[in-house]
Amino acid sequence: MKKFNDIETIWKQQKEQVVPEVTTIINKANKEKKTILKKIIVQVILLLFTVPVVIWVLMTNPFQEMTTFLGIAVILFDVIGFSIMRLYQVNLLTKIDFTQTPNMVLHELEKYYNLQKIISSKVMVAYFLLMNLGLGLYFIEVMSPMSPFAIGLSLSVYILWMLFAYFVIGKKQRKKEFDRIDALIEKVKEIEEGYDL
Repeated sequence: MKKFNDIETIWKQQKEQVVPEVTTIINKANKEKKTILKKIIVQVILLLFTVPVVIWVLMTNPFQEMTTFLGIAVILFDVIGFSIMRLYQVNLLTKIDFTQTPNMVLHELEKYYNLQKIISSKVMVAYFLLMNLGLGLYFIEVMSPMSPFAIGLSLSVYILWMLFAYFVIGKKQRKKEFDRIDALIEKVKEIEEGYDL
């Protein structure tokens, strides 16, 4: 009987260890995931909305120069390509199920995190360069009737805005995305600690 009492004492001690409330952590992780998904989906919708707008601009203006058509083609290719990449991200993130074992979830989050790093660096730079190449080609015809002063002023404002958008606004947005992913990883690690107890 003493042996049973010893086992019961050990069992009660283990029961008293503080285990993180897994349901609460999973709910918080799912909420974080939904926030990331919502942001990406809104971005894709806005990007894809530009496609009919660009086509409308093309159809309603009597453009003559081949550079204009090439510029518009580059812009459309860039927007659609970047949207596809972001939708692939949505697909990866949607498949992450926080009720799986923490190791599996961490593996899936690591895959998503690595893709995010590629998008935030290489893909974003390519998107930025292609967009500006397309707009530059488009501006050749559009700005040709303007005075040299107006062209210089317009290009200066445009370049300053692009640099600000990429290096200031873009940097903040990328940091927010990485912070959210880090928050997800921390929540999964909390669950994993509960498994280890």
